[in-house]
Amino acid sequence: MNQPLTLTVLALAEPVAANAGCLLKQTTTVLGVAEPVAANAGCTYDNIRCKDGALMFTIISYDIIDDRRRTKVMKYLKGWGTRVQYSVFECDLDARAFTKVLRDLRNLIDPNTDSVRCYRLDEAAVKRIQIVGIGVVSRDPTHYFV
Repeated sequence: MNQPLTLTVLALAEPVAANAGCLLKQTTTVLGVAEPVAANAGCTYDNIRCKDGALMFTIISYDIIDDRRRTKVMKYLKGWGTRVQYSVFECDLDARAFTKVLRDLRNLIDPNTDSVRCYRLDEAAVKRIQIVGIGVVSRDPTHYFV
């Protein structure tokens, strides 16, 4: 029998001001499990509380065996963030967008052979990201000039 795949969602724990950013309680969701999962263990993320549409820096990485599925996932994620490595994207997502991305990825992958990981970081954690070699942390601009 195949091992269930897990989607791990992490937010680094740091004290946060009362209404600054998101607080994340649930950290792991199991993908591709044959037996039923508890009501709040799916991809609804009702327990993520964000201040009205607050964005959270999200790193999404994937390991997908099939070339066609991998290409579909890559093209899908291009619409949500910046590709920073072959199978890694950096995105700024609010809770609603994050829920949609998880649901859509679940439909794009084969849970018996593929793996997707999402890491959600608060601002303090983003500031501590260390890059060795070339590259910068990608952030969507807050303003656009037209």
